[in-house]
Amino acid sequence: MLFFWRKKKKAKTLKRELRYWLLAFVGMLVLVYSVGLFSYMIAGLELSNKLELKGFIHAYERALQNQPEREPPDESRIFSTFNYDELPPKVKEAFPKDKIVLGDPEVEPIGGVGDRPEAVVFFLADRIADGRTLYVLRMLKLNKELENQGRINFNLLERTMYVGGAIILVLVFLLSQFINRRINRRIAALQQWADTLNETSAVEQRPDFHYDELNKIGDHLSNAARRLGRFVEREHSFLRHASHELRTPITIISGNASVMEKIATDDKQRKVTERIKRASHSMQTIVATLLWLGREQEPNPDLEKVDLAELLEEVIEDHRYLLCGKDVELHVDLPETVVDAPRVPLCIVAANMVRNAFQHTQQGPIEISISARDILIRNQSAELSEQESEIVFEESYGVGLSLIKRIARRLNWEFQMEQVGERVTTRLVF
Repeated sequence: MLFFWRKKKKAKTLKRELRYWLLAFVGMLVLVYSVGLFSYMIAGLELSNKLELKGFIHAYERALQNQPEREPPDESRIFSTFNYDELPPKVKEAFPKDKIVLGDPEVEPIGGVGDRPEAVVFFLADRIADGRTLYVLRMLKLNKELENQGRINFNLLERTMYVGGAIILVLVFLLSQFINRRINRRIAALQQWADTLNETSAVEQRPDFHYDELNKIGDHLSNAARRLGRFVEREHSFLRHASHELRTPITIISGNASVMEKIATDDKQRKVTERIKRASHSMQTIVATLLWLGREQEPNPDLEKVDLAELLEEVIEDHRYLLCGKDVELHVDLPETVVDAPRVPLCIVAANMVRNAFQHTQQGPIEISISARDILIRNQSAELSEQESEIVFEESYGVGLSLIKRIARRLNWEFQMEQVGERVTTRLVF
C-alpha cells in the first residue's frame, strides 16, 4: 500500500539531550569515584598497618644495639612476643606456624559469622639480629560503632562514601539545571528574534545573545533573511512580468477563436472552435491560479456555487481522447451536486486526477464518483514499487503532484492517493 503522507517523529531537544548526557557522565564518575575511593582506602589501611609492623620490628632491633636485654615494648595497638604459643588461638588458627613466611606481612579476617568477620589481623613474623623470631600483630575489631580503641566500622565508611556520591550527584543535577536555564533563556531569545525576522528587521542591529555561538547563528539568520528577501523581490518582479507576457498570447488566441466561431460554416467547425475557446479560457484560469499560488500573501479565490457533476462531465469529455484504442470500461456516478468552492483550483485538481487515470489505464474499469464532500477515482494500473509509483505519479500530473498538494493545502482540502496491487485510488476531500 502506498501513502503520500508520513508521520513525523518527535524531535529531540538540545536541553534534554545535554541534561541526560551530563547526568549519565557525572553519575558514572561519582560511582567510579566512590567505589575506587573506598577500595583505595582499604588498600591504604592495609599498607599502613603492614609498614607500621615492620617499623616496630626495626625500631626494636635498633634499641637492642644499646640495650641487649631489652624486651619488646608493650603497646596497646601492637601485640608482640617471641613465643608463638602466646598468640591468641584465633590468630594461630589464621596463621599456622608451618606456613608463616618470615619478613612477609600478612592480613587475615578472624572470627565472626558468615561473611562478616569479627576482626582483621595484620601479622608479621621476622628474625631479628640475635637469631630470635619476633611475632607482632595488630588487630582491628569491626563493630557497629566507630571507636578509637582499635575498632573501625567499615559499613559506616562505605555508606558514607555512597551518600557523599549521591549528594554530589544531586548538586551536579542542580548545577546542570541552572546552566540549562541560563543557556535556554538565551536560546529562547534567539528563537523569538528569529520568529520576527524579516527583510526589514534583518537590516537592523542584531541583539546580543551573550554567547558567541548564538551570535554567529543570529548573524547567519540575518544574512539568510536578507538574501531570501532579495530572492522574493526578484520572484515577485518575475511574476508581474510573466503575468503580462502570458496573458497577452492567451487573449489573442481567445479573440481569434471568437472570430472563427462567427465565420464557422458547419457544426464541426463550431465544435472545434468551442474547444479552442474552452482550452484558452482554461489556460487563462490556470495561469491566474499559478500566479496566485506564487504569492503567499494573496487571498484565496472567492467561493462560488459549482455544479460538480457538470464540471466533471466537461473534464471527462476533454480527456476522453486518452481512452481511444484501449479496452477500458468507464463507470461514472455523477449525481447532481452543487458545492461551495473556488472553481478554477477545483477544476485543475479534478482535471489532473482524471487525466492520470485515463493515461495510465490500459485495460479494465475506471470508476469516477462524486459526493458533496469528495471526488473519488479508481482505476487499474501496472503494479509498481513505492519508489516507481512516486516517480510515475509525479511525472504524470500536468502541474506536478507537489503542486496539487499545494493547492489542496492552501485551500484546506485533503488530497489522498494510494495503490494496492494494480488498484489505484485518488481522492480529493473538500
